[in-house]
Amino acid sequence: MRELFDVKSLRQPLTVNQRLAAAKKIISDANFGIKYSYKLKEAAGILHWSSDQIFDAVKFYKIDAIQVLGMIRIPWWSLAEYLIDPADDVEKMLAQYVNSLPHKSIK
Repeated sequence: MRELFDVKSLRQPLTVNQRLAAAKKIISDANFGIKYSYKLKEAAGILHWSSDQIFDAVKFYKIDAIQVLGMIRIPWWSLAEYLIDPADDVEKMLAQYVNSLPHKSIK
């Protein structure tokens, strides 16, 4: 089935300033006792991600999560930490290293 439009083109990634502003708001909300954990959809909205992307980030331990009565919640500190330092550079360096290794054919 063909989509009417590309959703990824509409969901722009956060700039560095937007990341820091979002992290500052999350930390401020936690300091004032307003919000300590976020639902997956809320975290996806803050990060400008899809539901699948946030679920994969939790599944592959990029973002910490806790399960409370069957619901997955993301603690404020984990979300703020990811916004401040997403560690994308580590994944790129690992991919470059793996691609630089001599490949052996499997027979």
